[in-house]
Amino acid sequence: MFTFDENLLPDLDTISINNDQGVNVTSQQVEPVGNTLSMPWPTTIEAGTYQVAYRIVSGDGHPVTGAISFTFGTSRSPLASQAPSRPTETSTQESAGAQIGTIVSLVALIAAVLSIVMIVVLVKRNRTP
Repeated sequence: MFTFDENLLPDLDTISINNDQGVNVTSQQVEPVGNTLSMPWPTTIEAGTYQVAYRIVSGDGHPVTGAISFTFGTSRSPLASQAPSRPTETSTQESAGAQIGTIVSLVALIAAVLSIVMIVVLVKRNRTP
C-alpha cells in the first residue's frame, strides 16, 4: 500500500510490478481510496527481487512517479547487523509541476493587473464629458 500526502485523482493511477531484469510482470490501473493506493499481490509471482512502481496524479493535478525494490519470498534470514532496506522514491515530475504552477500563478497575476487597469481606464473615459 502506498500512502501520499494528498488525495489522489481517480482513473489516472497505475501500479506496475517488474522483475529484476526490468521485465513487467503485471501492471494495472487502480482506484485510489483517498490518499492511498494498493493492489493485491499476484499469487503467481515466484520468489525473487522485484520493483513496484507507481504513477499517480495528486489532488492538485501534479503527476508523481516512484518505485521501491525488494526481495520477495526468499527463505534467507537477514544478518543481525544488516540494516533494513529503505524504499527509494523518484519524483520526476514534481519539480516540473512546481514550475508550471509558478508560471500559471504569474500569468493569472498579470491578467488580474491588466483587468484592473482596463477597468480604471474605461471608468475614467466614461466620466470625462
